[in-house]
Amino acid sequence: MGKEVGALCAGSSALGLHVKFLTVENGNSIFYLSQNVWDSSQYKEEKQMKSWILASLLMIAPLAAHHGNHDDHDDNGAGQTHGYTTIHTDELKGWYDQGKAFILIDARSKPYFEGTLLPKAKWVPADASDADIKAALPSKETTVVVYCSGTECPASKWLADRLVKLGYTNVYKYPEGLSEWISKGYPTTSTKKS
Repeated sequence: MGKEVGALCAGSSALGLHVKFLTVENGNSIFYLSQNVWDSSQYKEEKQMKSWILASLLMIAPLAAHHGNHDDHDDNGAGQTHGYTTIHTDELKGWYDQGKAFILIDARSKPYFEGTLLPKAKWVPADASDADIKAALPSKETTVVVYCSGTECPASKWLADRLVKLGYTNVYKYPEGLSEWISKGYPTTSTKKS
């Protein structure tokens, strides 16, 4: 069994009913249901109550097992999530410094795109058509890094998910995005003319 990462306990000392719900490290859920019957006249009521609680817990099990895995930052230690890999600021800067071959995509939608890009980036909004994506990324084996404004911006995740579904095999998501890049004093470019 894996390490316990979450627990929900419920009980009624009046009914002698105790439930413990655990989510273990591997995402599996385990339920413990126990009772202490003090008065046999309460047995029927307790049995109904236990059935209701157990049914309720079984209905929420998929949600509870997913708890903790909804965040992009949960990964397998190698940065792999949802078919793409997470890359962080210092590693991405290192790729620039080493001259590594990759295509950088800014996924912000039009209302949020003011023209500032990371160096050599292309602007392909997360809501772009499949044809626009294929035009910007003709090879599905190309290393692609997708970013948006920062950790609160969902556009990079949306586009990374789309790229994986479209068959791109070397997709990276840069969650810290433009805001952290700028805060570290790294260079940017602009599509706006002065």
